Amino acid sequence: MRRTRVPLALLLLLAAGVASAQCERSPTTSELSIRGFGAAYFHQVRTDSTHDRVDFYGGVCLTGEGVAWTMLAESVTVRGLSGDLSVSAQQPTLHLEGWTMTAANLHADRRELTLETVQVQGKDLSGTATSVTLDLQQGSLRLDGAALRGPTFSVRGTMATVRGNAVTVVYPRISSCTCAGSPLYDVEGSSAQIDLQGQSVVLRDGSLHAGPVTLPLGASLTLSEKALQDLSLPVKVTYLPSDAAAGITGTGLGVTVGPLHLGPGVQADIGATGLDADYPLAGLAMLTGKAEGDTFRFGKAPGGLRFDMTSDHPVLPWLDAGFDTRVLEPGNRDTLREAVLRLRAHTPVPAFRGDAGLQLLAAGSSQEPATGHVAGARVGANASLRMGTAPAPWGRVTLRATASETLYPDQGASQWGVELQPGYGVRLGPVQVDLGYLARFTDSGSPFTTTLDRLEPAQRPSLDLQAKGAWGAGWSASATFAARYDLVGSPSVGVGFNRLHVGATVAHRSGAWQLSAGVDSALEGAIAPDGQRAGYLQGSVRLTDGGLEFGARARTTWAPDPVGLDRLELSAAVPIELPGVELRPYLALNFAPTVTAGALPAISGHGLDVTLVSCCGALQLGYRDQDGTWSVSVSVDLQRRSAGSTQASGCGGGPATGTTLAVAGSGAQTCRAGATTGGGSTTAAPGSANGSASGSTSASGTGIMAGAASDASPP
Repeated sequence: MRRTRVPLALLLLLAAGVASAQCERSPTTSELSIRGFGAAYFHQVRTDSTHDRVDFYGGVCLTGEGVAWTMLAESVTVRGLSGDLSVSAQQPTLHLEGWTMTAANLHADRRELTLETVQVQGKDLSGTATSVTLDLQQGSLRLDGAALRGPTFSVRGTMATVRGNAVTVVYPRISSCTCAGSPLYDVEGSSAQIDLQGQSVVLRDGSLHAGPVTLPLGASLTLSEKALQDLSLPVKVTYLPSDAAAGITGTGLGVTVGPLHLGPGVQADIGATGLDADYPLAGLAMLTGKAEGDTFRFGKAPGGLRFDMTSDHPVLPWLDAGFDTRVLEPGNRDTLREAVLRLRAHTPVPAFRGDAGLQLLAAGSSQEPATGHVAGARVGANASLRMGTAPAPWGRVTLRATASETLYPDQGASQWGVELQPGYGVRLGPVQVDLGYLARFTDSGSPFTTTLDRLEPAQRPSLDLQAKGAWGAGWSASATFAARYDLVGSPSVGVGFNRLHVGATVAHRSGAWQLSAGVDSALEGAIAPDGQRAGYLQGSVRLTDGGLEFGARARTTWAPDPVGLDRLELSAAVPIELPGVELRPYLALNFAPTVTAGALPAISGHGLDVTLVSCCGALQLGYRDQDGTWSVSVSVDLQRRSAGSTQASGCGGGPATGTTLAVAGSGAQTCRAGATTGGGSTTAAPGSANGSASGSTSASGTGIMAGAASDASPP
């Protein structure tokens, strides 16, 4: 190939148009406008007319014709100037609206420009991508195999598109862990919308992953440090003792993990009960799902095999059809097998701010209660009406009414029922008042139990009061009152107050310390001392300072037996700092046996919290047994950091760049970009003392210079 210095006038004949002045020029700079692509500014050139090829070298700068972009490289090869254009370069640096991308290779035509093996910097994000494609007509960016970090989060995804300040990531994995190493947790979804200006992330179909645990987060979630900090992982510890008087067969101590997200609309719960020696060991494995009006639950529960399925589908805009099946094997409260067909008509009632419905059902049921086996068909109808007034300063009135009739042809029986539930609610300053009444009239004619469809008469007024507010510096208070009175009795409920609870709490915060005092009482057992209703009065005081906790509690009972002082408790939780882990044991001692009978104090509560601290947060695990009631907590605390950890800053540039000069506490890092062939901007981190390093070049397009070899001056 013959080398020649082509006059600029001759080159301009190959392409029309005027290039925009985005590259800095000198008296020795030559310029070539490329139709439908942009312009090239260069110092040296060689041509090969046989293969329709032009090589620019000695420092080259390309600018876009429509979209404002600038590319810098040591050399650029252009083929097909008069036909199918092809542009290629090695080690290029691309600048686009605040983005700087340094790549291993570049390929472009008149439609799009593609970078391979890319370092990305700018717009408060930095990281890498396997490839970046710029649409030269629309100006949009597509990043494949992107791994980016921002000031408050990191994100990885199969593909990301950038339009202005909006970044859309497909199948993202997001974490607020921006330090080096594996993240403590991440959040995965089908897509994420990142607002670079507002620093917000909206996640679709998300789930939280922390170790082996997966927690579904719903269809849409706006991610922030607080939103993720408030999440708790799905681990539950329960304790269900046997109660012969109530006919309850206990399962003892149990641990359940779930729900675990297995796929769209499908989740699982797994665990075990009877972990203590007093109860038989039993497994739990329950699968639940929902899709297009169908829901199901299948698996082994502590009581035995269980299968439930509900199918609801619209037939007409005002008519739904449904099919239900239920199978509860021996070990559940009642062995039950049932299939139900339902047809429900419904319509809104705008005049009454409610709706009305009519349901017809036909079922075949088989039940094994304690009284003996019952099986047969049942057919029935149920009408319902809901209405209410508009919310107003004086409150809101609601009413729910139902009427039902069911026939049991195999037993020659029938059951009717009418139920009215009026309600009234009003907020009076800091006080919320709710009044309710349940009136149920029925002949209780069902041959089955109340767990299936038997109704019981009821006349039950209820009153709930809640008040809370703050006053003064750091003071707050709350109070509750709940009463329920049964005017008529039934086999399961006696006449009288079956609930009469009063409670109040006062709290004061001063700095990190918080002092709270409260009183709680169940008065139904004192008013009706029949041995079946609870009755107690309890007072408590609690003082906390971060992990430090001190408490005192006293309780006396009136019913059921035994009566008298049964709690005189002192408790404490004290954190113990160890390298990389914090332990917080809790112990509560009950001195009531000492006061009443001269016995040794009894342990009334114990627990342990374990906090594993990493560079980007802490994983907290803990349990507590208080008065025989177990609770467990598993959570992520994004505010906790291990000593000496640092957040990754956006030190930009290509390979060999991003040298950290200094880290002082949580202040901004000062970064120095390393030199790279093809030229890269040299800047200090935002907020640094100097603002920008001396000799830095702008990324706005004006004044960008191509890097030059040592034997050639830049164009």
